[in-house]
Amino acid sequence: MKKISIISNHRGMNGSVIGLLDFQQYLHDYEKYNIKFLCNKVHINRNIVKQSYRKYSFNDIDTIKEINYIKHCIVTDFKSLVTTFIDGKRIIADKGIVLDNLELTLFLNEREGAMFYPNINMYDCLNFHRFKEIIFLMPPSNKVIWDKKYSDLSSYVFYKKINTNMLKNIDYKNNGKIFFRSHNFYNLPDIGYLNISEFIRDKYPNSIELSIVNDYNIFDFSGYIYNKKPEVSYYEQFGRLIFEFILLNKKIYWFDNPYEWNDGLKDYLLYYSEDREKIEYMMNKKYNVRPWE
Repeated sequence: MKKISIISNHRGMNGSVIGLLDFQQYLHDYEKYNIKFLCNKVHINRNIVKQSYRKYSFNDIDTIKEINYIKHCIVTDFKSLVTTFIDGKRIIADKGIVLDNLELTLFLNEREGAMFYPNINMYDCLNFHRFKEIIFLMPPSNKVIWDKKYSDLSSYVFYKKINTNMLKNIDYKNNGKIFFRSHNFYNLPDIGYLNISEFIRDKYPNSIELSIVNDYNIFDFSGYIYNKKPEVSYYEQFGRLIFEFILLNKKIYWFDNPYEWNDGLKDYLLYYSEDREKIEYMMNKKYNVRPWE
């Protein structure tokens, strides 16, 4: 059986780790790979799976070691590639596939003032790890910048998918309410931007404001008011929750026009559209770009 290792150095719930979990399940279920899933801590990963409300399954799960020697292909994401470098955990593999996430956008756009900015030198990171071949995957808005800065490093335009089978098995209700993410969603120190929460509440008086510490199943809400997050310089990489809500036949309310920013969300909306049937059809197709083969 074909083998691939997935490396996820995430410490908590976010869209990127769900992306890696979705991808490993896709490779296992549809392409019949034997997957070894390496994570920061096994109990943390179990907790993330629980918080995802999805029933992921694993062939083999283990923790990331100080030196990870893998003969076959590994798949990781940009944040995990960077944080394993910072943590002193070396990845040695024949081939590395690196999926994009928000940290890549902040890095390429040199948004050093944004939270989660990866303050590294790309070549120092890659010289620490050891790959015979490495390929970076990203949406068009990132690739334009990447090709100017790192033309010597292989990259392809790539659109991540949501595992719709996993998503549709989520246990959720419909509470008839809509929500938006708070001005300082991550509860960080003063982020120094205008708090627009009051403007959102004025426009949607019955809406509920949520931060990362609120204990809600967000899939119980009937609608999601999308607004850009200032702590990450208003960039969006994928907008996974937007597409998940559309796929679950829930309502998206655009407080911020997503087509005004040249970022990953705009790329994904132009690629997948806002039409539920088209999104589901495209999400369930095989990937066009398949560098892991």
